[in-house]
Amino acid sequence: LEAALQVHKARREEDTRALCAQVYIHMEAEGEGSALSTGSPTSGPTAAALLPAASPKPCPLTPSTSTPNRPPSPGGTTTRAGEGPAGGGTVMKLKLHRADQGKASLGDSVDYEVIGEQDEQSLRQVQADELKELRRKHETQLKLERCKPPVVPESVGLENPIGAHNCFLNVVLQSLWHLTAFRRLLLQDTHPHRCQSKGCIACSMRGLFTQYKFGTYAHLPPQEVREVVSCVFMEQQRFQVDQMDDAAELLDAMLLQLHADQAEAGDQAAHSCQPPCISHTAFGAEIIERSTQCKQCHQVGAHVETYIQLLHYLPSSLLLEEGDVHARMRVHLESEVRTCSECAEASPPAHSELPIQKHLCTVPPIVAFVLAWGNDRSTREQLTSITTNMLQTLNLDQVYRMAADVRGPHPYSLRGLICFYGHHYVAYFWNRVLDEWVYLDDSYVRPLGSWANVQQTIIDGRHMPLVLFYVRSP
Repeated sequence: LEAALQVHKARREEDTRALCAQVYIHMEAEGEGSALSTGSPTSGPTAAALLPAASPKPCPLTPSTSTPNRPPSPGGTTTRAGEGPAGGGTVMKLKLHRADQGKASLGDSVDYEVIGEQDEQSLRQVQADELKELRRKHETQLKLERCKPPVVPESVGLENPIGAHNCFLNVVLQSLWHLTAFRRLLLQDTHPHRCQSKGCIACSMRGLFTQYKFGTYAHLPPQEVREVVSCVFMEQQRFQVDQMDDAAELLDAMLLQLHADQAEAGDQAAHSCQPPCISHTAFGAEIIERSTQCKQCHQVGAHVETYIQLLHYLPSSLLLEEGDVHARMRVHLESEVRTCSECAEASPPAHSELPIQKHLCTVPPIVAFVLAWGNDRSTREQLTSITTNMLQTLNLDQVYRMAADVRGPHPYSLRGLICFYGHHYVAYFWNRVLDEWVYLDDSYVRPLGSWANVQQTIIDGRHMPLVLFYVRSP
């Protein structure tokens, strides 16, 4: 395993050097006597200062710390804000030369020279061609590495070529694979569904999961699923090929689509299906919502609503506070209010709010909580508090009020989470074969060991937890 990790690390370093072997920098010409306009290879700013800064591991192919695990702008270019073609200045194209690319490392001093002026359209075309060539080389490298045995059993990586932006899709697919209850339901194929003419998410996922189960690959291409998802959500212009999107929104949309493909038209509106679809069987929590006594007229509200909840939403700030997390979760989930109709129809009319209570009627095998963040940055202190307060064992009967036929203790164990940082997604999941946690970053998969190691990796990498997956304890 150590030898494999060393080889992987060396290859990632080679990829980084390849990305930085030819860098083009846009700068506005400052006049006839400037260093850029003279074309002098020795005057002006040093090329080392123009190169992107080195980025910390673990993300491969990382040209900048501000945008981890994303390719550089097309052609490896950077433009100063407010300058370049849009600002009306002359676009100068500079080419950085390396004497020995094999021995050079990120940040080495290199010579550069002006190779000519180009208009905006032709420059963009050159950038697109260069990015296409980088992507082609990366895809070729991934194909060569694909047939190697996986580093971690039952935890296969998913490919994310340069410019593909597959990371948000990869973490969702890797999560659903590691959730045994969902995986078995999908592979059993006992749930009838209607394949849409524009593509079937269930069938494309089943094909990928079959390769997961019976193949011996280090990583697999998710391209078929990506194209199907893009076609299914084409009208909404969501989750399109080569475009970045939100992992939590994709998870919710895919679960709803799996339900819609099986349910009849009337059942889709009622959020029910017979027999229960894969999404409702694995994630569905049937909830009865009732209004309580009005605080003004003291009448009990008539509001009663039954629905099935697939994902449960919480603010991330809830895990920053110390104390009883279960109690805070229940308070938040029942924080919604309804308007009292008796007070509204009174003379004179009065406005009064009816508190609600939520009663859980079914106990699903998987419970997923989505954490809402107010910003895209977090501190070490915040992540330390969140990972410390994150429940390793969740008692669902302390979060929801239980209906009479499902009362009793219902413990759940934390088995995975999706995290994001910058514009990149990673996942952590419990591997049942190794009996330890593993880290999944696209095609890069490695074992981590105990939860303490997961916690430290999250804090050091500033990985912000987005989706928490709890599995019902046997």
